Amino acid sequence: MNSNPLTSRTGRLLLLAFAVGWTCVRQASAAEAARVTTTVSQTSSQVAEPFWLDWTVTAPTGATVHFPATGDKLGDFDILDKQDLFDIPSADTADQRTWTRRLELESIVTGEQEVPALEIQVAGPNSSQVIRSQTVPVQIVSVLEQRGDPKQFRDIQSVVDVAVPSKPSHAYLGWTLAGFSTLAVAITAAVFTRRKRWLTPAQWAIRQLDDLEAAVHQQTGDVAASQLASIMQSFSQLHFSLPEPGCTSEELLHQLKAKQLVDRTTLEQLRVLFATAEEAKFARLPVSPTEFQAMLEQARSLVGRMTQVADSETTSTALATTEAR
Repeated sequence: MNSNPLTSRTGRLLLLAFAVGWTCVRQASAAEAARVTTTVSQTSSQVAEPFWLDWTVTAPTGATVHFPATGDKLGDFDILDKQDLFDIPSADTADQRTWTRRLELESIVTGEQEVPALEIQVAGPNSSQVIRSQTVPVQIVSVLEQRGDPKQFRDIQSVVDVAVPSKPSHAYLGWTLAGFSTLAVAITAAVFTRRKRWLTPAQWAIRQLDDLEAAVHQQTGDVAASQLASIMQSFSQLHFSLPEPGCTSEELLHQLKAKQLVDRTTLEQLRVLFATAEEAKFARLPVSPTEFQAMLEQARSLVGRMTQVADSETTSTALATTEAR
C-alpha cells in the first residue's frame, strides 16, 4: 500500500487545487498592478481652442497595452493630433513601465461637454484585463463671453480737467487753448480710427453667418446648425444688452418675451430655430443642406428684423423726449 500522500488520488487533487489557487492569486495580483491615469491641460476652453488630454497606463514589465483605435472624433470633440509614447521604464520602480496616449482635441459646441472614457486592454504573461479610464468634463465657452460690449468705447481717455489759475494771464490762456485744441484733435482722430474697426452686433452676426455658410461643407449639418443657433443667441444678448451671456436658449426666449423686446412672430421663429438646433445636437437628427440653407436665410432675416425693431424703438423714445421738452 502506497503511503505517499503526493502519489495518492486525494494528494494529487489537493496539489492541483493549490496550483490553481496560486495561479489565480498571481493573475489577480497582476491585474491589480495595471492602472490608468487621465490628465487634461485645461478644464475650460473657448470654441475651437485646442487642448491636450493624456491617458497613462502603468503596468508590469513584459505586459502589452492596446489602446482603442481613434478616428477623427472622440465623442463631441474633434481630434487634431495624436501622439503615443509606449513601453517607457517607470521612474518609480524597475519592474513597471508606462504607456501614454496624448490627443489634441477641440470643440465648436458650447456648454458643458464630456470626454468619454476609454477601455484599454492590458495583456500580461499570465493574465489579460480591460481597464477603464475616467470621463473628463470640459467647459466650452463662447468666444463672446467675458468680452466687453462692442457698442461701448472703453479705450478712449476721458477729457483731462485743467486747473485755471486765480489770476489768468494771456500767455496761460493761449497755452490752455492750444492744449485743448490738441486734445480735441487727438480724441477726434482716435474715435475716427476706432470706428473703422467697430462692428455693430448685427454686422458681427451677418459676418459670422456668412463665414459659417462658406465653411459648411467642412462639417456635418447638425454641428453647423448648433453653431448657427449659438451665433443667434450671442447676437440677441449683445444687441439687447441682456445679462448672463451663458444662459440657455429657453432662458433667453423668456427674457425677450418678459421685456417685450421682439414681437410674437419673431419670438416663435427664434424658438423653432433653437429647437431644430437642439434636436440635431442631442437627438442626432440629420439636417440636410436644403434645411440648413433655409435656417441661414431665416437667421439673416431675424437679424434684420430685430435690428429694425430696436432702431425704431430708439427713434420713438428720442421723439417722445423731444416733444416732452
